[in-house]
Amino acid sequence: MVRKRRPRIADTIAIKGTKKGLVVTTGGGDWREVVTELAKHLEEKASFFNGAHAILNTGPRELTPEEGRQVWELLSTKNMEMCAVKTDTGGIAAAGGPRPR
Repeated sequence: MVRKRRPRIADTIAIKGTKKGLVVTTGGGDWREVVTELAKHLEEKASFFNGAHAILNTGPRELTPEEGRQVWELLSTKNMEMCAVKTDTGGIAAAGGPRPR
């Protein structure tokens, strides 16, 4: 029987601190797995991430508006603010705006 290896956090996301806040970099693979692993990591270290500002770096991945909203809502539930989304193809885009309903 071959077991499917569960991705490690380093396979799906990396979180680094900077002077201006956190950079959350997503890896490849299934987007649902990336978001699930991010949620678990944020929950495990909730007090550390509370109130943090974050830039989401998706590398070569192009996010749909819904995928961006998923991460925005997740960070909001942890009292975090997603300040920008950075991609390898499109530079940096502001992520602010009205809160989703």
